[in-house]
Amino acid sequence: MYITLVAPEDGLLKHLKPEGSIIEAGDLLASLTLDHPERVQKAELFTGVFPSMESTVQASASHDSNAYKNNHVNLTLKDSHKRLLNLLQGFAVSHGGIKKSVEELMNCLRAPILPLEQFRESLSSITSRIPATLVRALHGILDSYAENVQHHRFSWESPEEFPVIELQNAIDSTMNSFATDEERTKLTNSLQGAGLLSLLQLYKTGNHGYAIHVLSGLWEEFLQVESHFCADASGDSEKTAPEFVIKALRKVRLRIANNDFQCQCEIQAHSSLLFHASVPDSLSLSLSLSLSAQ
Repeated sequence: MYITLVAPEDGLLKHLKPEGSIIEAGDLLASLTLDHPERVQKAELFTGVFPSMESTVQASASHDSNAYKNNHVNLTLKDSHKRLLNLLQGFAVSHGGIKKSVEELMNCLRAPILPLEQFRESLSSITSRIPATLVRALHGILDSYAENVQHHRFSWESPEEFPVIELQNAIDSTMNSFATDEERTKLTNSLQGAGLLSLLQLYKTGNHGYAIHVLSGLWEEFLQVESHFCADASGDSEKTAPEFVIKALRKVRLRIANNDFQCQCEIQAHSSLLFHASVPDSLSLSLSLSLSAQ
């Protein structure tokens, strides 16, 4: 097998391994004496200071304070959701960072443009692999929805719902136009791989259905973390295992962080009915758990 190695600069090549040599990983095959070594950009030792996590969060929050109004709803949602998941998994986040993340999350979930951005992002990854007629039909439906949500509505008018039925009908119509099952399977796999079908299912009950899905996921993560600190008076010897000790040592930081997260969510839930359908009945039990059996 022959492999061509191309150098971006001219110079004198000196072979260090003769032809037919057995080489191993890390062997030096040749050296190149450059005609103009000053053209090569050399790596320099970093002597500065990395920014703290909090300053990064504040900068991101300041930059995206109105992101949900400026066509960056999906990116802002992903960022805030990731920060809250990191918080629930034990990473340290300040009180201000938690508050900002919860506010951004709720603002993005309320934005009617969110499903539009999500669907367009997923559709862009498979545009070349699905029929052009279906692409045009889907874009036409999305453009119509985008135009409708931009219109100012009176307070008594209901917000525009994401056109799940119209999009599903366009997909079904294309499926029915195929002559073979192989073509239908290929299209189904492409749509599933891009996440379009699952996205339609999440918005099937309306825009609030997706919000309930996201918030429920956060509460489930909260309960899963809290379940590790459930007091058990049975004197089980497993409490001396390294895994239990590690989880116990994380208790203090997680307890503080989760309490802050719960407080922020309760503030948001006071002005929104989304949480009514997303909070499990076992939440009150998990909040009373203690580590008295350390």
